Amino acid sequence: MIRHSHDGRAGNYDAMMISDVEHKFDIILLSNNYQGEIVEISKAIQAILENKKYSLPQNKS
Repeated sequence: MIRHSHDGRAGNYDAMMISDVEHKFDIILLSNNYQGEIVEISKAIQAILENKKYSLPQNKS
């Protein structure tokens, strides 16, 4: 297994975990205020760690 991701949500709580063996990093994001952006945030963090271009999620409000 090279990369594994898992997310979960309960009420207003949101979580995302990504383990990338190839690039040797783990990302764990936890939130107690669900905004529906945790996947986009994790993708931006992955891109930063892999020295790739990234964009941050835009505020939906």
